[in-house]
Amino acid sequence: MGHQKGIKMKHSDQVVSFIETSINSAKLREGKRTEYRLKTTRGNVMEHLVLELLPPGGRATNLRRIWRVHYDHRHGQRIRRKIKIGDTSSALSVIDARWREIKSAIDGGRDWYAEQEKQRLEEDGARQKTYTFADLAADYLERHAKARKRTWRDDLAKLNLYVLPRIGKTKTSDVTKRDIIEIIDHIALEREALVQADRTKALLSSIFNWGQDEDLVQHNPADRIRKRSTRKRRTRLFTHEELKALWDWCDREGTSGQMQARRVIKLAILLGQRRNQIAATRKSELVRLGTDRPAWHIPHARNKNKDDLHVVPLPPLAEKLFAEAIALSGDSLFVFPSSTKLGVPLHADTVTDELATARKALGIEASDAGEEVVLHGIRHLFKTEMKRLDIPAEVRRRIQSHRSKAATSDMDEWYDHADNYEADRSALEHWERRLFEILTERAP
Repeated sequence: MGHQKGIKMKHSDQVVSFIETSINSAKLREGKRTEYRLKTTRGNVMEHLVLELLPPGGRATNLRRIWRVHYDHRHGQRIRRKIKIGDTSSALSVIDARWREIKSAIDGGRDWYAEQEKQRLEEDGARQKTYTFADLAADYLERHAKARKRTWRDDLAKLNLYVLPRIGKTKTSDVTKRDIIEIIDHIALEREALVQADRTKALLSSIFNWGQDEDLVQHNPADRIRKRSTRKRRTRLFTHEELKALWDWCDREGTSGQMQARRVIKLAILLGQRRNQIAATRKSELVRLGTDRPAWHIPHARNKNKDDLHVVPLPPLAEKLFAEAIALSGDSLFVFPSSTKLGVPLHADTVTDELATARKALGIEASDAGEEVVLHGIRHLFKTEMKRLDIPAEVRRRIQSHRSKAATSDMDEWYDHADNYEADRSALEHWERRLFEILTERAP
């Protein structure tokens, strides 16, 4: 328990004086939590306006002030209420107004807290009567997805294409599991897009889960719906001949957008990183270019596994490609700025489209099972070739920011703070030399 110091006054008009005096003179006692109280009495009811001082701690580096109102209410039994009405950032006028509002209710024999809860429940009930799925989806995007998800635009596209035309005007309380099943089955069966169906289902589940956390909805109708697709290990990789043809394609002249996409493809081959991470690279993430220790620092917010900073050493050719892109990027914050929109990077789908164009032009066909070779297949190719070069598994995982399936391995990585730059760069340079051999091999 912290120290308490009481100040008894007769009139609530003196509250502003109490607030000003407390802010100017209240201090921690012995460096511990300390309370200053303004006491007022009406009959056998006592109210307290409390200033609570807290020492710095956690993320707070300065003394913290919290204003609360304590009062007792009798409704069959004695109930103690403790209500926060302000903190260090609150204006004195706001604290004074809230105190007077609560005290007026108490003096009238009313329970201010219970009245507020009743009003909130009534407003929630009224909102639920008109709150549609479109409202919930908009709140999810604005308050959650845009701040936390790199792929929020993809979420918006899915909603506009598959979901809102069907249940956008439906009240959230009326959305059923059958509604969700019909949406994902339409995608899976009529559009023949099983993976997209599962991704849409996952998005809907995330939206309803977020709504539950925010007390906007009472249930998640997308819960416990089976997947429509079966995850398969990607087996269609580029052959060496196809890889050489693709690299030559990327050396061709094209529009600015095409050349950006082709550099991203080359960097994906060289570094084994994800297309969206490369396409959205900021100039500030590339450090010490032109020195003996160039690197690409991918912040945890852009790392799929949300790990700490992911450091990718840059072998010579990768460093050169990044430098060329920077030279062509102008004043943009991004290494690969969009050629159609200001202030945003090259969209990852532009890279995917360029690869599809190259596949068609070069006659790179799907496997007998119908599997196309795609950009993510380059990551599979990268790891396969690194394994053939006898690069240790932990180095391969670290470079591609993959997690081990073994819990003990993850724990080892969590506690490992060693500088792995030289080992990772050596592996990447080894792959770059092998790639050059592949690109210069003569056809049999």
